[in-house]
Amino acid sequence: MTLLGADGIGLMLADSQGRLCVAGGSDEAVLAFLRAQEHAVKGPSVHAFLLERAVRSASVGDDPRWPRLGPAVTGNRIRGVLAVPVRQGDAVLGTCNAITHGPRGWTEADAAAIVAFAAVLGRLLASTIEARHKGDLVAQLQTALTSRVLVEQAKGMLMEREGLTPQAAFERLRRRARSRSVPIDEVAREVIADRTTARSRPSADDH
Repeated sequence: MTLLGADGIGLMLADSQGRLCVAGGSDEAVLAFLRAQEHAVKGPSVHAFLLERAVRSASVGDDPRWPRLGPAVTGNRIRGVLAVPVRQGDAVLGTCNAITHGPRGWTEADAAAIVAFAAVLGRLLASTIEARHKGDLVAQLQTALTSRVLVEQAKGMLMEREGLTPQAAFERLRRRARSRSVPIDEVAREVIADRTTARSRPSADDH
């Protein structure tokens, strides 16, 4: 995905008891890593939630702060993690997590970018929290997060394949969606599926 050049992104939200729970993730590896933090009640997401600030780890498997996360990290190729709070006003409702498969030295610009992304999630919460039951809200947020991740992945593929800028890639997806009167994430899925299909086709070297 193009956001920060990250390989995955995940969301955790606090339940009525103030305990962080998994709300969504870009893939099963990310979800498994978030579940490990939920069960251990430790990890960068938990620290970001409790400290109410960004928490960075260049290589979480080597980070002495969270030794209990070792199996979840190694088994799911989790290395760099940048976790930031998701806020609604002054309240911290959860955390948004950018994840990489290789070591990552997170910069202030990286932190600012994911804080901005977390603010989008916070606004989604603010617009629905009064009218939605928490369970419905989590499902809605997971859908929104999945859609955003798909669009970012499709943008990245179009940028790589056709040399487009991020804005031009997004406009390409949006025009396709409008011309067919379908959601933009449906178009994004098709772009991603086309790449997956292309990769699975045998090349001339295979014969």
